[in-house]
Amino acid sequence: MRKYNMKDKVFLYVWVAALMVCVSCSKVDDAPLPDDGGEDYVIKRDSPENEGVRVAYKKAHQFTDIKWSPKNYLPSTKSDKGYSPSSEYKGLWYSSVKETNKYVGIEVSLKTVMTALHNPYSLLYTENISEERSRSAYGEEYHGTNCGAYMGIVCSSLVAYALGFDLVWTTATFPYLAEKGIFKKINGNNVQNLKLMDVLHEDGHGSLITDIWRDGQGRIVKIEITESISPTAVSRIYTAEEAQKRFNKDDFKAFYRYQQFYKNTEYKASAFVALEGETAGEYKYNDDICTFAGDYASFGGEERIVINYTKGGYTHMEIHGESGLLHTLDLAVSADEHNMDITHLGLDGGYYKARLVGDGKSSDYTYFSVVDYDIKTSGVKTALTVDFSSVGGEAKHIKVTRDHSYLVCFYSFTTVDKNAGRVKIDIEKIRPIKRNDPNEELYLQVAFTTRYGIVHSRPIKIQ
Repeated sequence: MRKYNMKDKVFLYVWVAALMVCVSCSKVDDAPLPDDGGEDYVIKRDSPENEGVRVAYKKAHQFTDIKWSPKNYLPSTKSDKGYSPSSEYKGLWYSSVKETNKYVGIEVSLKTVMTALHNPYSLLYTENISEERSRSAYGEEYHGTNCGAYMGIVCSSLVAYALGFDLVWTTATFPYLAEKGIFKKINGNNVQNLKLMDVLHEDGHGSLITDIWRDGQGRIVKIEITESISPTAVSRIYTAEEAQKRFNKDDFKAFYRYQQFYKNTEYKASAFVALEGETAGEYKYNDDICTFAGDYASFGGEERIVINYTKGGYTHMEIHGESGLLHTLDLAVSADEHNMDITHLGLDGGYYKARLVGDGKSSDYTYFSVVDYDIKTSGVKTALTVDFSSVGGEAKHIKVTRDHSYLVCFYSFTTVDKNAGRVKIDIEKIRPIKRNDPNEELYLQVAFTTRYGIVHSRPIKIQ
């Protein structure tokens, strides 16, 4: 038998210890990762592949990182308690607004909704659209189709805004977007197959993968999911194991990858929320005057237009058009009066601004636009002719809805359509989700774009 001296024994001990470490290392793939990732595991954060992905990340985080406090009680969906003026919130509030067509980021800007939030007399506080015949200061009647505040966001509108859509597709239409090549379906539900800004589709819900962290072997160890849920939009970090458990649930539908990021290059830093690398500023609100739908609001020619104001020693309100001063109106004598309905002025399509004057001083302006449109339809669902014209806005698309604004399908106008002012469509062929209900009631609206947002025409019932 060989005898080992002390030098040999030390070498043997070191060799055995090294072997045990190697064996231990070989089991890392099967070992659970620490909740915080740990420096030994998370060594790299994925970088955006292109500008469109980078823009999508920033836009999604505008919705989750923004902080706000309502001036009065702000209603949310009928399943929620609403928002208190005594609280500060992070993330935009959840509220389906399919009945008012006021999705933030798509149809109204962050500036418009935040100025409406700051205006204690705005539609955000006078209108509760969560219940049938619910509260309205202006005699409007709503149908309560899972709605709440007059403006807001839902899961699919956050996805739409981040990816640069100009229409809020419902989650039920995600497979249709894949059929059209706008999305690409990613096979399986494996967290390791994900890339930045992939869309997570669960039953009735959509969200985005906004951040990914990998270990030294390139495996995903943490992800961030950004989504609009009640009560506010949030970004949450999951370990790969936690995320996989979510993806293993029965309500998981699919992952989709947006195929047109080259279109998503328009991004503007907001004065209301500063993201990483941006400088936080302080927005100067106009406390004297604002339309009841916020600053830089857009109105259809048939909509009511009310200007909210605080008298503050002013005696008159001026309405200016693109050509100059149009009207000078007397303010109410009472200091308790804060609303002036200017609908009776019959403003033509175009851009306007209003201010208060008196005692040798004047307020800042509030800005708004009016779209004067004319829509006529003839024919039936399978052979429908739509004639359209407008002043103050450009025709964008046709939206067809059922059940009080549940999206059925849409048709985007071509340049030829716009020049002709007429289009012929077969709704049954262009709708993404088929329904076997020949007596289904459908409603058509035409969307018009302005510099301040999107305006929808009044719904027209299709025979």
